[in-house]
Amino acid sequence: MSVNKTFIFDTLKYIPIKVLPAFAGVLTVFFLTKQSLLDTASYVNYTFIMAALLIFAQIVGGWVNSSVIYYHSSFDNDEEKKYFIINISYLQWFFLLLGSIGLFFTIFIAIQSLLISLFIVLILVFQIFLNFNYSFFQAKREITRQINATFIQALFQIVGIIVCYFFFKGSLDAVFFFLLLSYAVTSVFIVLQKKNLMHFDFNLKTSFDITFCKKILSYGLPICLWFFSTQLYQIGDRILFKYFNFTDHVGNYVSFRDLAVGLSGFISMPLLFASHPIIMQLSKNEENKPDIESLLRKNILILTAIFLPIIVISYFYGEDLIKYIVGEKYLLNPVLMSVVLFTILLGCISIYLQKGIESKGNTMLMLKISLLVACISILLNIIFIKKHGIVSSIYISLISHLLYCLGIYFYSRKIFKIFF
Repeated sequence: MSVNKTFIFDTLKYIPIKVLPAFAGVLTVFFLTKQSLLDTASYVNYTFIMAALLIFAQIVGGWVNSSVIYYHSSFDNDEEKKYFIINISYLQWFFLLLGSIGLFFTIFIAIQSLLISLFIVLILVFQIFLNFNYSFFQAKREITRQINATFIQALFQIVGIIVCYFFFKGSLDAVFFFLLLSYAVTSVFIVLQKKNLMHFDFNLKTSFDITFCKKILSYGLPICLWFFSTQLYQIGDRILFKYFNFTDHVGNYVSFRDLAVGLSGFISMPLLFASHPIIMQLSKNEENKPDIESLLRKNILILTAIFLPIIVISYFYGEDLIKYIVGEKYLLNPVLMSVVLFTILLGCISIYLQKGIESKGNTMLMLKISLLVACISILLNIIFIKKHGIVSSIYISLISHLLYCLGIYFYSRKIFKIFF
């Protein structure tokens, strides 16, 4: 099958994988905001907790997907693949242990709730378990398995948020309990279907290879830290909002951004899930360079063609559209909505701008650039957030994404020429 046909078919298959969670996310935002499932203070706590969970999830397991896809196609037989699965499982469990401890204290110190802290740690455990398996499903293009699991998780999340609305209104504990339940049930489904690839036999004497693990980490660890640093300039302002005790219009900004990210996932994530394994496999042969460059240009063009009209519509009619989803209490200025959407577009495009560096395994360079941008973002937010609030955060996020795009493409263009 040609590259174009493979890409198109895989993209279509991956759409349900993102449509279902995105719909669940939009419905969650709808109930939390317009239907006032939580009061404003609880919603700010909710956004802080979800931001912390996302950041720690990226630290713990964000590197696994890239490592699996990068290495999986290079093994010649099933024994080598099994050996790889065992060793990367050890690494995943080690990172998960450290991440769980860090996440627990981060949430407990800020929220002072032992129950919520335990719920969030368990959500992290099940989420990492699922993402680990999804990485191998993606690498092997076993998309149907991921669709089934995603459907179950999204269904339970939707049912859970509806139950909270009718029976546990105002309870942050209940919201996180049902979110935990959705991940737990899906994990059980993976195990019962005998589709689990995460290794549980900790017989280190016979299977653990420190040299091989170092090889995996040489590619994966910079990716792990890269995910962490990118999250700092993407959603790190939410952490600062909490610790600065700043609440003015935070709900407006966060609810719109979460809604925009969820909806953008309808297109951006299926494109990425389908194209990333193809690009990594093609990059093993220098003769495939024109095909890779064509695929990168195509994805950037698709994203731009979809986002730009939405940005224009949001500027003129955004308030009328958004108030039906989140309610007037959480409306955001049309100019700021447009800036947020353009920032998300830059974030989507940056993933393709860095493919040249990523395909060569130079993940350390990606980390250095993202860390520099993250430091600039944090410094600017600390300086301006108290005085200018969410307005400064929105524009600082835009500047940060632009700096990352420019920095990463300066090096990546030497490998893949995307723009002429």
